Parts: sequence; structure tokens; C-alpha cells
Amino acid sequence: MTPGSGVIQPRAWRACGRGGTRRGHPGAASPHGEWNIARVTVNSLLYPNSRQEGLPRMSDSLSRRATIGLMATIASGALLHHQSQQATAATPSTPFTFTASNGSSSGCRFYSAGATKAGLVVYLDGDGQQLHDQDHDGDNPNFPGGLAGPDSIVEAALARGHDVLSVHTPSADGMWWHTDHNAKITYLNELLQHVRTTYGANIAALWLVGYSGGSEFITRYFFPHRANDIETGGFLVFGGGDAPDPEWTGSFSQYAKSNLSLNLVTGEPDRTADYDALGGAQEAAAFYRSAGFEHVWSHWPQEHDHLTITHEFGTYLGTVIDAYNEE
Repeated sequence: MTPGSGVIQPRAWRACGRGGTRRGHPGAASPHGEWNIARVTVNSLLYPNSRQEGLPRMSDSLSRRATIGLMATIASGALLHHQSQQATAATPSTPFTFTASNGSSSGCRFYSAGATKAGLVVYLDGDGQQLHDQDHDGDNPNFPGGLAGPDSIVEAALARGHDVLSVHTPSADGMWWHTDHNAKITYLNELLQHVRTTYGANIAALWLVGYSGGSEFITRYFFPHRANDIETGGFLVFGGGDAPDPEWTGSFSQYAKSNLSLNLVTGEPDRTADYDALGGAQEAAAFYRSAGFEHVWSHWPQEHDHLTITHEFGTYLGTVIDAYNEE
């Protein structure tokens, strides 16, 4: 059984009147205090309890929750109480700056899997880009998961022969989803060609991984543009997402709908008056199922909110890639 099978089909996607003003400001630290986070098992990922799909959005005018509070927890190690651990070695990466033909420019980090080149994982961070900027070495033992280090995107990808490319948004506002969508699409397309020629990355086998605002940019803008050029892979988005705008007039090939794996993971409590991440992710899942994609897998874990889901990035990514390769 693979992600995307055995799920209840939601009602047909309906346009929900998005496009209202969004007020961006840093989100407050989560009020839940201390957590006892159980590790996610393969069975719980592939056989989740049914969750109601297509819940209404809390508001047509929702602000984007920035992840400033996340970095405070990385620095202090106060979010989760783990037993004392030895400091881990920094995860090596190659930093570089890329400038596209349209003038868009930003910093990137490339993590090489060596000669295997089974595929490429592209990570787009949430508002503020704190995981890209501050968790890229993976040397904080008090913060599992995230971009690099134990149980991270990089660890899961490299273990399966996939290079990783983490990309800072070219926008000065620190957001992927907010402005200049077409310019960012051009930037990413040219960046993919750059890492193919410069680092030998296998961009035909492409996994787009996002968090929060990065997730919304993937599901709402970039994936609809890129889907028909992806041979294998798909996307895995955390803490949000969204459907393309109702006026989007593109189409998806039957190959893409039959072969790509679309995966959405957002905590069931992750909806506030500031940012309805769960509603956006559910809307994206409903849209892609309605569009005919055969492998859409959605999971709304009750035990995770917008911050704690970051600790499971590597676990989910490894499970999704393994399940896809077993098909």
C-alpha cells in the first residue's frame, strides 16, 4: 500500500474566494507547553485514521504565520525535552548564490548524496527562512528533524541516494508565497538546470518539499507549472498548502496524474485566526484529487502543531520515498 491509496475521497473542490489581504507578522510561540512526542511509525503513516476532508477555511483573509518562534526553540532546545545527547557533527553542504536571467537572486545550499544521484529533493522554507538560514548544519542535538541533522530532510534524502537543494526565497520579504510568483517560478526552473549541469543533480526524479509558506508556493504555484516535466517523484508539504487560484487555466498530463505522488501533512490543531494551515492543506488535497491525481495522500496528525511537525520531516520524507520506490 502506498501513500495515496485507501483514503476517503473528498467532495469536489470548490473555489473558496481566496485572494483577500493577508497580514504577515511573526506567530506567537505555541501555548501547549511541554510535549511528549511519539515517533511516527510507518504503519501510522500509511494507515492513518480517517480525517474529515475539505473543512471550510476559517477566513477568506488569513495572515501567514511566520516561524520566528521556531528558531527560538532551536536556539534554546526548550520545545522538546530529550535526554542529554552528544553534539552531532555539522552536515556538510555547498553554499552558493544563484541569479536567474530575470535578475532574481538568492542563496542556496546543495547537499550531495555522492555518485548515486537517485533524485533531487528541493526544500522551500517557511516565512522568514529560519530553517534554511539556521538549521542548515544540523549540529543542534536539541532540535531533531528540520532541514539537516538527525531525522531531518537531508538525512532521509542522502540515505536514499537523493541530493538535497535548499533554496532561500529571492524575495526581500522572506516569503515564497506572497509576491512575484511568476518570477520565482522562472528562478526555480533555471536553478534546477543550474544544479543539473553544475552538480550532476538528477532533476527528472524530483521531490518538492515545503514548509508553511514554502508549501503554499509549491502546491498553489510551482507544482502546477512544473508537474508535466517531472518524470518521477512529486511533492511532500508540511504545515499548510493551498489550491491553485480559481482562474488558473493550466492542465495536467495523464502521465503526471497517474505517476506522481502528492503528499500533504499538517497537524490537526494547526489552524488559528492568524493562519489556517490545516484548511489550506485540505483544500490543496481536495483540488488535486478532483483534478484526477491517483496518488494523493493526506495525513492530519492530532499530536502535532505548526512547530512540532518540523521534528518529523525526515521520518515522513523517508516513508514517502520508500513507498514510492516499492510501487
